[in-house]
Amino acid sequence: MIDYIPDHFYYNCFEPILKETLEKMEEDFQKNIEKYKKEFILNFKEVSQKIQKEYADFKIGYLSYNLMLTKITNKNYKYEIYIYDKDWYLKGDIKIEEYNVEYIYKYYEEMWQNLLKEGRGYIFKINSTDINNIMIKIIDKFHNYIVSIMRNSIIELTETEEYKNLNKEKIFNIHTGKFYDIYDLIYTENFEKNQIKIKRWLSKNIEEEYCGQDFKNLELNSFNLEQYDLRGADFRKSQLKEVDLSYSILNGGKFKDSDLRNSTIISSFLSEVDFENADLSGSKMTYSIMRKGKIDDLVEVGYLETNLRNTNLTNVDFRSSVFEGIDFREAIIENTNFEECKFKDCKFKREQIISLNLTEEQMKGIKIY
Repeated sequence: MIDYIPDHFYYNCFEPILKETLEKMEEDFQKNIEKYKKEFILNFKEVSQKIQKEYADFKIGYLSYNLMLTKITNKNYKYEIYIYDKDWYLKGDIKIEEYNVEYIYKYYEEMWQNLLKEGRGYIFKINSTDINNIMIKIIDKFHNYIVSIMRNSIIELTETEEYKNLNKEKIFNIHTGKFYDIYDLIYTENFEKNQIKIKRWLSKNIEEEYCGQDFKNLELNSFNLEQYDLRGADFRKSQLKEVDLSYSILNGGKFKDSDLRNSTIISSFLSEVDFENADLSGSKMTYSIMRKGKIDDLVEVGYLETNLRNTNLTNVDFRSSVFEGIDFREAIIENTNFEECKFKDCKFKREQIISLNLTEEQMKGIKIY
C-alpha cells in the first residue's frame, strides 16, 4: 500500500494496471531476450571502443550503468555509463556514453499514462505529482529486467575482443543501479586470484558472500559446497570433479566448459544456469529444479531456461527432478536416468527419446524434433 493515495484508487486502478503491465513486460522479456542481449552487447562494444580510443591509459575498476531518476521523471529512458578507477567514486568519474533502455521502460511509460488517465476521476484526491511519486517508488520492478538482461549477457560479453582489450584493474566490476545508490552487481572479475585464499574463504560458507563472484579457472575438485548460496557465481573452466553442490542455490550460475564429472548436485535450484560444454557425466542430480519463467509471486523477473548446449549428461541420475522449458537437443544423453522426472515444454531429438523409456505422462511435457 502507498499511504498517500486513496484506497479505492490503489486497489481498483493501481494494482490491476501494475499487474497487467508486469505480465506484458514478462511476456516480451521471455520472447525477445536474445534480441535484448545482442543490443546490450552491441552497446558494450561501442562503449569499449570509445574507452580504448579516448582513455586508453585509464585503468578501469568499475563500469557503471547508472539509472538517473531525474532523467526518468523527464521520460528520458537512458542509463548513463561511467567509468571509475579501483577507488570507485572517491576519485571522480568519467561519463562515457548512454544505454537506451526504452525497450523495457516503454511499459513504464504506458503504465504512467494509464494511471494519469485513471487519476482524473479522483479530483482533489490525487494529482499528477502523486502519480509521478508512485512511479518513482516502483521503478525497481522495471530496472530488475535490465539487470537480468545484463547478467544473462555476461558470458558472451566477456568473450568479445572488446572486453578482453579493455585496460582493467586487478579487480574489475560491471554494475548498474540508481546513481550513487546501492548497485546491482552484474559481473566481477579478479585477474590475480589466489586459490588458497579462495578455498579458505569458501570453506566458511558465509551467507550471500559468494553471489556473482569470480571462481573461474580454479581447481576445486572434491570441494564441499553443500547448502551454499552461489547465485550468479562464475565457475567457467573450473575443475569441479566430485564436488558436492547439494541443496545449493545455483540459479544464474556459470559453469560453461567446467569439469563436473561425478559431482553431487542433489535438490539444487538450477534455473538459468549455463552448463554449455560442461562435463556432468556420472553426476547425481536427483530432485534438481530447472524451471523457467515466474515460478512464484516472489520472483519479480522470470527465469530463463537452463543452458544444456553440448553438455555431457552421460550416466547422470536426474531421478525426481523438475524440468521446465529445457532444450535437451544438443546435450549428450546416454544412460541418463529421468525416472519420475516431471517435464513441461521440454525439447528432445527423436533419437534421444528412443532409449529413455519415458512414461506416457512424461511424454505429455515433451516436444520431439
